[in-house]
Amino acid sequence: MGATLVLNPDGALIEINLKQDVNEHLLPMYEHIGCTAVTYVALTDRIGLWLDEDGPLTQRPNVLASRLGWQYGLVREQFYGPVLVCGIDGAGNSTDLTDFQQAAVLTHLVDFIDHPL
Repeated sequence: MGATLVLNPDGALIEINLKQDVNEHLLPMYEHIGCTAVTYVALTDRIGLWLDEDGPLTQRPNVLASRLGWQYGLVREQFYGPVLVCGIDGAGNSTDLTDFQQAAVLTHLVDFIDHPL
């Protein structure tokens, strides 16, 4: 089974698992992102990013997450701080990425590492 990916500004990548109860997602998000307010950005209808709402004011730029967003068409977006990459279920709730989604995201990330700006 897949996981939710945390992309850190220093390039570190960690895997976490979101709780099954949708009502319990925010606290782990706050912990991993290091904030008290999050915002959501859709990459597709089934993959999204959660990030610090105040990130541009309080966090370092996250080049890897920004380049991932660019790959999905968000060419004018710059993301800051740790960013969670998660799946979205049919009801619009955040879930862990499926194995296929995780492989797709990781393929994009490896491509960025192999071909830096």
